[in-house]
Amino acid sequence: MRRAGKKVGKLSDFYVRSLIYSILTWIFVVVLISCIVSFVEIPEGEEDELYDASMEGTYVFGDKGEPFPFDDLDEITVGDAKKITLTGHFTEDIPESHRVFLFIYKQHVVAKINGETVYDNLNDYDARWDSFGDEAISKNDKIEITISSLPGDEYDGTITDCMQKICVGTRYGLLRDRCNDHVVSMFICIAIFIFAIGDLMVSFVLIITRRSEARGSISCGLVMLFGSFCCFVDYDYITLMLGNYKAIGLIDTVNQLMLVTFFFLNMYIHFHNKKYARISAGFLIAWIGFALAYIITHIIGSGVPENNWIDIMSGGALVGIVINTFMQSLDCYQYKEDSGKISGEMIANIILAFFTIVEVAHYMMAHTFLINVFQFGIALYSVIQFVSTIYRTIEYSAKIRQADMLEKQIMENQMSIMLSQIQPHFLYNSLTAIQMLCMEDAQMAQKALGDFAQYLRGNMDSLKSNQPIPFAKELEHTKHYVELELIRQGEYLEVEYDIQFTDFELPALSLQPIVENAIKHGVGNREDGGIVRISVKRKYDDAIIVVDDDGVGFDKPNTNDSDGNKSHVGLENVRRRLSDMCGARIDISSKPSAGTKVTITIPLEDKSI
Repeated sequence: MRRAGKKVGKLSDFYVRSLIYSILTWIFVVVLISCIVSFVEIPEGEEDELYDASMEGTYVFGDKGEPFPFDDLDEITVGDAKKITLTGHFTEDIPESHRVFLFIYKQHVVAKINGETVYDNLNDYDARWDSFGDEAISKNDKIEITISSLPGDEYDGTITDCMQKICVGTRYGLLRDRCNDHVVSMFICIAIFIFAIGDLMVSFVLIITRRSEARGSISCGLVMLFGSFCCFVDYDYITLMLGNYKAIGLIDTVNQLMLVTFFFLNMYIHFHNKKYARISAGFLIAWIGFALAYIITHIIGSGVPENNWIDIMSGGALVGIVINTFMQSLDCYQYKEDSGKISGEMIANIILAFFTIVEVAHYMMAHTFLINVFQFGIALYSVIQFVSTIYRTIEYSAKIRQADMLEKQIMENQMSIMLSQIQPHFLYNSLTAIQMLCMEDAQMAQKALGDFAQYLRGNMDSLKSNQPIPFAKELEHTKHYVELELIRQGEYLEVEYDIQFTDFELPALSLQPIVENAIKHGVGNREDGGIVRISVKRKYDDAIIVVDDDGVGFDKPNTNDSDGNKSHVGLENVRRRLSDMCGARIDISSKPSAGTKVTITIPLEDKSI
């Protein structure tokens, strides 16, 4: 068992170091590619041409409005008009190799050349770049372009967006122009994707080493992964890259559903308050139900308008995220007040939720997304998660190395630890007390011999234990010691137990030496004796052990044994083993003539609810 444990430790350390090197390599590669691309110039030519469409003529609002002249498309103010018709001609000839590009987003667009319809997207209003002009267009040709908003579309800027984005050139030239405009956004998306891969690699390591934090790490990584896809799918350039805008729309919809699902899941996992976690689980289940209903109705074709579904889903997501964010803020505050720690994952969730609320609320009011708002939020979320992941990884790696060093040290010093625990005076006194009981109370003497044998056995077992043991086993060993002390000291000693939680582990011979200190140096030095209280409970993610007595107390804790025969392992020894093997800490408070209180705080393995 020792060799297997050591092998797992080395394997885990190997994966952790490999993870750190991989993440740094990914970052280096992204920076290198970005630098190379920024200095590469694509040769100019006909395949890389794009310019704004220069057109003059008249425009009419509605079906029978008054025509107004214009010399440039940029000078037209559309306002809240739902339909506009442009009639005129291009000021320059458009060669056969070039096309006229339009950005369609919930508009019906009809284009005519010399009275002949060359473009009509009737019943096909998906967001995309589209074009017309299969043949050369002369500046003398009569051009008529009609742009209409869809019925029920409340966003007034769709016509303006479509009209002002009319351009002429090649598909490649347009793609390059759009990518240049979005280069910062694309780089941020790639960075978020790298952070997501890094977090998922951490999850892989946690799964291999059977760490319980894997669930939370996986959900964080998936939120970043789908968030990066969501930000990258910008129809202003993605439809030029991939072409199949129908497939892009389907992928984008599924991606958004998955993003919200994993975001709800991630918030649920990181709740510390069980009541909040149950409410969050309800929203998660409700959202999954909505998503399944949406997918099923679209497969069978229910006839429910797309906008109605989107409004329902957006409203449900908005309500769920607002309530979850409020609860997570309260939970984060309570967790900080009780534990003195701040959860980086919870802070990241709250930040991302805030930007998501702004994004969804804007969509519900204007029926368009402010993608840069969500992109900034997911980028900030990813940075916080990435830093937390690196910190947790380094901390975990350090713990593995400390555990290996401690294992070696314990193996070298186990005999001295065991021998120092078995005090000669304690053994002599215990045997003398048992001898007297044999003459006075044979049944009590038999029980005392059993406690004495179990006490010696517990000390001998510590020789075989270089890993934490169940608390229940350490408590049993401590009780055997206490029973022997009760026989020796009689009415001068009273020990009380308040054990509310036992499902955790700690190093062998951790509790018993502290109880021994309380009995020997606390209550034992008081003329009329006293009480030693042992309590254990769970508080959030920690097991709390408290050993306090009403003994003589002291001004400053003396963690070194003052007994020339070293009758017990000093508190410093216990403190070091608890810290190295469990990440635990010991706090000591004492007042002269008032007693001493020792508090052991042991982090639990399972951080989830």
